[in-house]
Amino acid sequence: MRLNKVEKIIVVIILVGLILGLGAWLVVSPAIGKINDAQKKVDQLRDEENNLNERLSRLDTIDGDITTERNKAKELEGGFYPDLTTYEATEIALAYVNDSNLHVTKVSVDYMSTADLVLEVLDPVDIDYDLKAFSKTAAGPDENALAAGQFVSDGKVYTVAVGALNDVKIYDGEEEVKKSSYNEDMKYAYADALCRFAMSEKTKQTVGAMTINFDVAGKYGDYLKFLDYINSRERATIIDGVVIPMAGEVKVTEQGYLPDGTYGEKVSAVEKVLEEDMDIEAVDMTLVLYCVEPMEELKSMQAGQETIRLDQ
Repeated sequence: MRLNKVEKIIVVIILVGLILGLGAWLVVSPAIGKINDAQKKVDQLRDEENNLNERLSRLDTIDGDITTERNKAKELEGGFYPDLTTYEATEIALAYVNDSNLHVTKVSVDYMSTADLVLEVLDPVDIDYDLKAFSKTAAGPDENALAAGQFVSDGKVYTVAVGALNDVKIYDGEEEVKKSSYNEDMKYAYADALCRFAMSEKTKQTVGAMTINFDVAGKYGDYLKFLDYINSRERATIIDGVVIPMAGEVKVTEQGYLPDGTYGEKVSAVEKVLEEDMDIEAVDMTLVLYCVEPMEELKSMQAGQETIRLDQ
């Protein structure tokens, strides 16, 4: 079979197309795949380079960041006692008592245990009864009622929003209020919202705890001041159990007939409302000292007017 000139040209074109297609499939396609793989590798190396550069850039600030965090940790641990022995805890409690012009008649201390620090928010319990419900119904809806998260300051309504423990914001409408501009109402709303969020998240921290139980005696006025004194300590100290007597026996000397029938001075005990200059005896109290072992060992610490050695 003979092909004419046109048919020969068509055949040649088809053969050339097949050759080019086969060549592209055998050579070009793998090359394109290698190019794509190479590009992925380049992108991966570029990401690694960026991460490395970012980490290297922190070398200039990392020392400062470490110092800042270390100072924060020191400030936090300064609000607690270091881990204490029973002897050290007793010395601290006695120093606080002596600093308040009181004296101890009995003391006992438990070995160190642990305690969970958790946030609690006091919500008043709303008591309902029929007449109260009727009164509310008769009064109608409260037009000034606030929605959840709202509070009033200087006659304006603000909203506090909590996204996380480190994400608490206050808004005036749609505009965020800067922390530097917070007034007392805003500071309270901020702290309240933060505490409620932490409580809902069941955020807690476990620390050491030393419990000291003792009886104190002295002037009633000094005893009342001692309660405020304990609550003002910089380190975490709580009064876990305390008795505040309101009345007590007072010895009174008066003229009268004695048991032997003679007339003279006799001493009797009468119940009287306690005043600041009256004496009290054997009032029971329990203190708890919360402990966090510091990063650097303490050789001593101050408790009232006493220096307590911690390296004995």
